[in-house]
Amino acid sequence: MHTVSALISTSVSDARTSLSYDLQSNPIGTAHTALRLLERLKGKEGQAQRRQLAATTLRKAAKAIAEDETRSPQGPGSADMYANLPAADLRNVLACRVESDPVSAETEMLATLADIRGEEGQGTRRKILVGAIGKAAKTLAQQEKEPEA
Repeated sequence: MHTVSALISTSVSDARTSLSYDLQSNPIGTAHTALRLLERLKGKEGQAQRRQLAATTLRKAAKAIAEDETRSPQGPGSADMYANLPAADLRNVLACRVESDPVSAETEMLATLADIRGEEGQGTRRKILVGAIGKAAKTLAQQEKEPEA
């Protein structure tokens, strides 16, 4: 796994290559690295291409996690609020959560997605989470500066 500092200090092309390699071997770790990279680049001018790379990597990692047939050793977390919500309500809850705090929402959604990977009957929930992760990643990639209160 490459560090966020290494991904920032190298060229965008090299960062893309590094993230692609990491994605193949460890999608969960790569998703968290891409999220930390997006956080670190928030408010940095001239980093639009790198933010877009991180958002794209985050979406690809979420899709890879969702398609993974390997069951999580923990299984669905009983304390996880997303795992216990009916799928019909999940989209609205996630949209509100992403709007209010995209970074925390991403972290929570990635954890839920990792916990329910390979679980029977969770396909719809995984698809909803992947879509919400993609929307949150896009939101984070487009943020130039911290929103002012």
